[in-house]
Amino acid sequence: MATPETTPHSGQDDFIRLYAQAYPAVYGFILSLLPGASDAEDLVQQTSLVLWRKFDQFVAGGNFTAWACQIAKFEVLNHLRTKSRDRHVFSPEMIELLATEHTEEIELLESQRLALEECLGKLPSRDRRLLHQCYADGVKLKEVAERVGRTPNSLYKWLNRVRESLLQCVSLRLGEV
Repeated sequence: MATPETTPHSGQDDFIRLYAQAYPAVYGFILSLLPGASDAEDLVQQTSLVLWRKFDQFVAGGNFTAWACQIAKFEVLNHLRTKSRDRHVFSPEMIELLATEHTEEIELLESQRLALEECLGKLPSRDRRLLHQCYADGVKLKEVAERVGRTPNSLYKWLNRVRESLLQCVSLRLGEV
C-alpha cells in the first residue's frame, strides 16, 4: 500500500493550486537566469507545460516549488543550448550555480513561511486582528490607532511586541535560538 509520502499527485485541481502558489518563485527563478524578460516569459510558459506533463511524477507532500524550479533549470539550460552563439547568455556552469543557490533560498523561504503561518495561528485573535488591520493596503498606523482607541505611539509599541513575539516563535520553530 502506498503511503502519502510516496503517492504521486494526479489531479488537475492539485496542480492548479500548487502551481498558482509556486508561480511567482518559478517566474523569478527563470527571470534571474535569463537576460531578457521576453525569453523568461516564453520559458515560464514552456516550463508550465512540462510541469503539467510531468505532474504525475511529483510526490505528494514534496516541495512543489523546488521541484518546479528544478524542471525550470533544465528548461533554461536547454534554451541556452539552442542560443549558445549569443554572447549574452550565462554558461551552463553559471546557471547551475545560480539554480543551486536559488533552490536553497526557496527551501529556506518556504520553511520560514510555514513557521510564520504556524506562529500566526498561535497568536491571540486580538493580535492577529491588529496585524491584519495594520498591514492592509493603504492603511496608515494613525487610522488604525483611532479605530482601536489607542495613541499611535502605544499602537506602535503593541505592534512591535507582536512582531517580536512572532520573530521568537519563528526562530524557535526553525531551531535558530
